[in-house]
Amino acid sequence: MKYALRTVCAVSIAGLWLTISLFSAIAVNLMSADEDWQGWSDFVGIGVLYIGFSVLVWAVVWLLVRNRT
Repeated sequence: MKYALRTVCAVSIAGLWLTISLFSAIAVNLMSADEDWQGWSDFVGIGVLYIGFSVLVWAVVWLLVRNRT
């Protein structure tokens, strides 16, 4: 039961992060149509934050679903 609850939490976290990733990709595509877009240097800060949060999310998911023997 405890492992099933942890698995549900991990899948929920992963699903939420994938949803956020989808909307982030849409937002980046919309940025390219903006007149103030200066190139990929505008994206560097957002990209670093996204990668950092991605690593954190997947570390939490891994901790939740790993097997302890």
